[in-house]
Amino acid sequence: MQKSLLIFENSIKSPASLRTYIYYVDGFIAHFKLKDYDDLANTPQDKLQRMMEDYVMYLKKKVNPNTISVPISAMKAFLDCNDVEMRWGICSTYS
Repeated sequence: MQKSLLIFENSIKSPASLRTYIYYVDGFIAHFKLKDYDDLANTPQDKLQRMMEDYVMYLKKKVNPNTISVPISAMKAFLDCNDVEMRWGICSTYS
């Protein structure tokens, strides 16, 4: 199993939250055509920052603004537990 996913799974207490968060992290991975969870966790910070900002803008056009906080929270949880630092400025309004 991928180390970053294992760390993520062990950081989430609720099985329901874990399923939801994995669903949204998988959506991010698919959107940017990343290889896997380790690829996401090892993406350079500046590139990941741009990707996250682009993803928030994409979500704002596709889903109800009230629902954006869940995928953002999922990404924040994944990145935080894998020690990936981000500036959450554009995302902070939704998380």
